[in-house]
Amino acid sequence: MTAIEIKAEIKKIVDEVPEESLAEILDFLKEVKNQSTGELQQSSNFKAVINKHRGLLKRLAQ
Repeated sequence: MTAIEIKAEIKKIVDEVPEESLAEILDFLKEVKNQSTGELQQSSNFKAVINKHRGLLKRLAQ
């Protein structure tokens, strides 16, 4: 998928998001814009680990 196609998909989704959520999305995009490539990769890796081990983390939290 090209950058133009991705931006078009993002625009479609944003157009369908409830108005109450738009400010949160804007804040998120601003955060992403200000992060370095390394920080983005770390965030992505962290999310992947959390998602992969969600069940274990829930059991440990109890």
